[in-house]
Amino acid sequence: MSQSAPSFEESDAGRLLLNAVQYFKMANLVTESEEFRQNWRVYGPPMLNTIAVGIELFLKFVHVHHGKTIKSVASTYGHNIEKLWNDCPEPTLHETVFSAAERAYSSASRTGIADPIGDVRPYFAEAIRDLSKRHNTNGSELRYPAPKGAMVPRPGLFVQTFYPVADACLRRPPFGA
Repeated sequence: MSQSAPSFEESDAGRLLLNAVQYFKMANLVTESEEFRQNWRVYGPPMLNTIAVGIELFLKFVHVHHGKTIKSVASTYGHNIEKLWNDCPEPTLHETVFSAAERAYSSASRTGIADPIGDVRPYFAEAIRDLSKRHNTNGSELRYPAPKGAMVPRPGLFVQTFYPVADACLRRPPFGA
């Protein structure tokens, strides 16, 4: 008797995506709170740690969805978000994420909670590199006090960018597959 293929939700890719969405949803709950908005620098590093895990899981989902195994993705990329992002096998993902970042920044600007950053795309690409660097050092720069004077990216932009993209993948067959 042959076994049928697991449903998307039961597949390795589906479980990675569901896990990523759970991290983003939790981060969204926190970043939408008034307490967080008033004191985001205080809560930024632990929230960035949570968001980095969500982004890592989401990008690993993309690789696994395109045919790689969890084991091969883990051994090739470890926790390196930048490398996962740069080697992304989904041709539409960068544009989808950058467009979401532009929408998130525009919305935050209208409500007065965003600092002026100029062109969103290069800023966001740099923020991904910076987050990866902090996360890829076994998370130590996100779990422990940052060096004096170190700036951290605002967590809300990551959440408002990646959460809707990941959630959309979960709600419909990802990437039109």
